[in-house]
Amino acid sequence: MLATGNAAHTYGKPTMAITHIDSVEITVVEARNLIAGDRFTKNDPYVKIRSGLHDKSTKVQSGTNPVFNEVVKIEASHLSDKLVFEVYDKDPGRDDLLGKFELPLDELRRSGNMDRWFTLADKHGKMGNNGELHLILRPRGHN
Repeated sequence: MLATGNAAHTYGKPTMAITHIDSVEITVVEARNLIAGDRFTKNDPYVKIRSGLHDKSTKVQSGTNPVFNEVVKIEASHLSDKLVFEVYDKDPGRDDLLGKFELPLDELRRSGNMDRWFTLADKHGKMGNNGELHLILRPRGHN
């Protein structure tokens, strides 16, 4: 599922397209309207960011509208052609996938800095009511 969202705009100063990305600084700001992972317990969501074989995760928060405010940096050596964002509900045993989306690096190269809400798809890539994830992305690189 490709990235979708509303209110896409640059963050801070307007940026020019970047030919080569050296690293990406990602601020996982918050999520809203997440689906319930379990029927009988509250959500304990966290965000996993994957690129290639590497992944990084936020700390576990609470509720269907969690605030993370965590910064994750991914170096160029760990970047593939896309960033995959997955929101999970932490559970004993196996964690439940609440929603996900993929952001092609080409889109990030063209747009530069992004401050945006991304719509989450379900595990099959189907758009629905899985919630949204607010991210600030700052690619660093050169032409």
